Amino acid sequence: MKYSPSSRAANTGDKVTIDFVGTIDGAEFAGGKGENIAIVVGEGRMLPELEQGLGRRSGGRAPRHQWNFPADYRATELAGKLSTFSTEIKKVEEPALPNSMRSSARAFGVTEG
Repeated sequence: MKYSPSSRAANTGDKVTIDFVGTIDGAEFAGGKGENIAIVVGEGRMLPELEQGLGRRSGGRAPRHQWNFPADYRATELAGKLSTFSTEIKKVEEPALPNSMRSSARAFGVTEG
């Protein structure tokens, strides 16, 4: 899938590039920090709470989010603990149709969507 830059807020299916920092009791934890991480919103590759915080947001800092890691989380040292995540959305990109599909759509009178 190819993506094109967008100035609108992110929606499901869009690719967002983010920086994030997670803390527990005010301290960063292993695996809780990422820079220039590309995520397709709605794919479920990140914690659901983190992905939900990205939807309907455009570039810039998002509010801090707090949630408890699931009790059965794979990193047992984090399981059940309250975390705080700060995120910055660096860019939003929307799926782009290949030229051949755009031409086909125009042939049927579809100009948007």
